[in-house]
Amino acid sequence: MTTKKLPKKIKNCPIVEAIVELRFESLLPRDAVFGVIYDKFKTDFSSEPKSLPILQIPETMRSQDPNLIFKPHYQLIDERFIFQIGPKVVSFSIKDDYVGWSAFSSRIKIYFDKIKELKIVNKSQRLGLRYINFFNNINIFDKIKLEMVLDKKPLASKNLYIKTTIESNGFLNTLQVSNDAMLQRSNIPTKGSIIDIDTYCEKDGKEIIENIDDLLEKGHIEEKFLFYDLPTPEFLKELDPIY
Repeated sequence: MTTKKLPKKIKNCPIVEAIVELRFESLLPRDAVFGVIYDKFKTDFSSEPKSLPILQIPETMRSQDPNLIFKPHYQLIDERFIFQIGPKVVSFSIKDDYVGWSAFSSRIKIYFDKIKELKIVNKSQRLGLRYINFFNNINIFDKIKLEMVLDKKPLASKNLYIKTTIESNGFLNTLQVSNDAMLQRSNIPTKGSIIDIDTYCEKDGKEIIENIDDLLEKGHIEEKFLFYDLPTPEFLKELDPIY
């Protein structure tokens, strides 16, 4: 990792989704995990639990299909945050506009403290921090230093998608970039580009849950370094960074 100074934030913030996810093993029966967690959190969320579509799939498939094992089953919402719960996963995300890392992380750390108090996590397996950035009506590949080359020439396409995983300081970063994305807000579709970064660590045992605050901060720094490595100097100025 370089030692360059990172912006504290950017005025023209492109973040449309920010998610923190913990995958774990519990000694509780699968169908008991939600009730125990909900009882601890029900005063934090005014909404009634919402059942997610995965519950329409038979339990035998949900518990055995590797693509479904870590999917949440229920959702709780308040004015700013979304909390999702499954037998082997909890996730926290921003409901609308991004509130900044300080406010986001402080709330998440409080929630993880509550989960640790429950002592339901036997093994924590994966901690992930994912940011999805949307850029309205631009071709992102004209604005960043990442390119795809064919026969030593940049590959120009109106439908270009790149996905790769980069290892850095004990974390893995799955980077996805596309210039053919669609954002739907208030039932209004908008065409543009995305930069999607999922920064995560995988450790089998108690290490993640016992050091979760520290790992969250380190993962956030890794994600920021990768994001700010991408823009050209000219594009970064357009985003109006604040140091």
